[in-house]
Amino acid sequence: MFRNIIIVMSLAGSTVIVCYLMLYFVIKKHFSLKCQSLILKLALFLYLVPVSEQKYYIMWGVRTLFPAVGRLWEPRGIVVTDRTHVIHVNGEEREFAPQLKLLYLVVAGMLFVSCILMIWQLIKYMQFRRICRDTASELPRQAWEEQFFQIKEQLGIRRKVKLVCSGFCQSPMAFGVIFPVVVFPKSGLDDPWQREYMMKHELTHIKQGDLFFRFLALIAAAIHWFNPAVYFLYFELTAVSEMVCDRSVLGSSDDGVRRSYSNLVLDCAADRDCTYFSAIGFADKWSMKRRILEMKKDRKVYKLLSGITVAAMCLAGSLTVFAYTPPEVYEADEEYDFSEDIVMIMDDELEKIFAEEVPYDYFFQGEDGEIYPLTEEGESTYSGCSHTKRKKGQMVRHVKNAKGGCKIKYYRARICVECGDKKRGKLIDTVTHTVCPH
Repeated sequence: MFRNIIIVMSLAGSTVIVCYLMLYFVIKKHFSLKCQSLILKLALFLYLVPVSEQKYYIMWGVRTLFPAVGRLWEPRGIVVTDRTHVIHVNGEEREFAPQLKLLYLVVAGMLFVSCILMIWQLIKYMQFRRICRDTASELPRQAWEEQFFQIKEQLGIRRKVKLVCSGFCQSPMAFGVIFPVVVFPKSGLDDPWQREYMMKHELTHIKQGDLFFRFLALIAAAIHWFNPAVYFLYFELTAVSEMVCDRSVLGSSDDGVRRSYSNLVLDCAADRDCTYFSAIGFADKWSMKRRILEMKKDRKVYKLLSGITVAAMCLAGSLTVFAYTPPEVYEADEEYDFSEDIVMIMDDELEKIFAEEVPYDYFFQGEDGEIYPLTEEGESTYSGCSHTKRKKGQMVRHVKNAKGGCKIKYYRARICVECGDKKRGKLIDTVTHTVCPH
């Protein structure tokens, strides 16, 4: 159905995003944050991984494990293959269909824009990292370091995480996918309680791999720059990760602690430099309001509902994934004709109807197998006969070439039983023989 792999990937991820939005407003109270995060990561996976390229292996696996299910997509009757997106292989030479050349040109243009955007994002990140490194002139106080490593051990984080203080930073933030760093401002947060919660928040981001998934979301935005849904994915993934960290930090705290923590988050967001995003989250009014309201909620999580929701999202994404049809490769030691749009593939029942031999160079064959020899006279693509008794079938034309080969072309057709008037329809199949066997 779809030939452009990037478009299919974009549609697959967007399908999950649309279903996510619908479910969010329908089961908002019971839509757990972890379930939201999992679904968003599923969409991210579909945006980045060309699962469609493996669809035939997946179908083979399902057919092997569940034969009854596999029979649902087995071809029935006439199956047509688009011949406008094929690659013809003649020895070591490869010839691409005209529309396939255009498709590859479009994909190359899309990837070129994606590379420009990824380079721009990388430059911006390197600038941010350099500023933090250059301004981190003071080492954190010993009490801060002791508290930081104690919280790190409590969270079970084994990888090396560096704590630095920077004058550029107005609020705590975390960055670095491979070598994570937590940056604190040089002044402020003198209260050990405030530092504890902010350190827990930033270290939870590192523990959950949020920085890595945000990096992948930026890559997805660069690849699918033409799709508005991928930008929503980035901001929603960031917002949900912030709320997951808030809930992890607060745990089962009472209303007083939640109120104090929410005020602390608002103060940090108000001081944040908007030039670069920080791990503390976005400071826009809607995002902060959503975070504060989430802190006050006590969600009733139903594991069965979460499981059904994730399974439904997987199904929604797979429906678009399986809509992709990759270009087919035909190997033949002869010239290939790209002008014919479709080729017919017959199953066992249809093979009994269509002729195995060519008794005439031009004949009509009815659905009942009866054969009528034809002449070129009176051939028409419309019917000039008013009779109603007509037979359906196919016209078969056998044409030899100068190299000793032949072509057999099959057309849909009807013939009048009373006067013999015939109507030729659309070409449905062409069979080519290098050496004519007839």
